[in-house]
Amino acid sequence: QGTGVHVVLRPVKDLPPPLEKQNVEPGILANFRMNKGLMIVSGATGSGKSTLIGGMTMAKLMDPNGHHNIIECAEPIEFLLDRVRSPTSTITQSEIPRNLPSFDAFMEGAMRRQPTDIIVGECRKPEHMRATIHAAISGHATSTTLHAETVPLTMQRVASLLPPDQLKDQMIALAQALRLVINQRLVPTPDGRWTPLREFLVCDA
Repeated sequence: QGTGVHVVLRPVKDLPPPLEKQNVEPGILANFRMNKGLMIVSGATGSGKSTLIGGMTMAKLMDPNGHHNIIECAEPIEFLLDRVRSPTSTITQSEIPRNLPSFDAFMEGAMRRQPTDIIVGECRKPEHMRATIHAAISGHATSTTLHAETVPLTMQRVASLLPPDQLKDQMIALAQALRLVINQRLVPTPDGRWTPLREFLVCDA
């Protein structure tokens, strides 16, 4: 009643668990290491989207033959991975608005930094979606997360985030760049734990 504040606290583990502990399907493992194009991980709040992308990022960082230059921008950063010692790769994480004023400012600088991988934190606003598509069509391996309940609804969610006057062109660009869509939910197991259930779509030639 009246004036007050509402605080939500969300626990985030120190580092994301490795992919083998996340029970990631072979079809996803075979396709998430893209040279270019877009991967979208969708699901409800708290379904483990960021944990899955974090595990994939850790796998790239710890690959001795990876040679990745990963840059991430999010609002906020969840897993602090820039302290991970990688044998051949680097990661730089920027938070909006702490480090940069906007996702557009991030993308303007990102194109000059020769990244191999770009991670755009959860797409909640049109500027997030525009930045993600821009990164994907620029020839970089791009990853992001979205709130959606299924793979088909993920595409509807993308469309809902685009301005009507740009919808056709942006959706065509996204379709050309799309490589992998993963939808994930967490369900309780009989022993009281949680396990991920996933559906995924690989977009090949």
